[in-house]
Amino acid sequence: APHEHLDAYSVIRRLKGSWLRTRSTANTLDPALGSNDESQIKIYVDGSLRMEGVEALRDLPVSEVREIRHMNGRDATMQYGTDHGAGAILVTTGR
Repeated sequence: APHEHLDAYSVIRRLKGSWLRTRSTANTLDPALGSNDESQIKIYVDGSLRMEGVEALRDLPVSEVREIRHMNGRDATMQYGTDHGAGAILVTTGR
C-alpha cells in the first residue's frame, strides 16, 4: 500500500494541520494562526497519555491506526482535567 511508510504525525500534519496548532496567541503576530507549540497538545494512544507528546505520533505507523480524533481544549479539560487547555489528540490502534 502506498501509505504504509507514513506515520500518524505526517498524516495529521498533512490532512488536519490545525490539530497541531494551539489556540494561544502569545507566540504569533496573527491570532488566527495560533501558536505552533505542539508540546502543549496532549496525545492519548489507546486511552493512555503519552508523555512524549506529539513525538509519539511519529513512532506510530498509519497502518496500525484505526481512528484519530481531536478534542478542543475545553472538552479535553472537562474529560481529562487541568493541563489540557491546548487540546488532545486521541488515537485508537489495532494493537
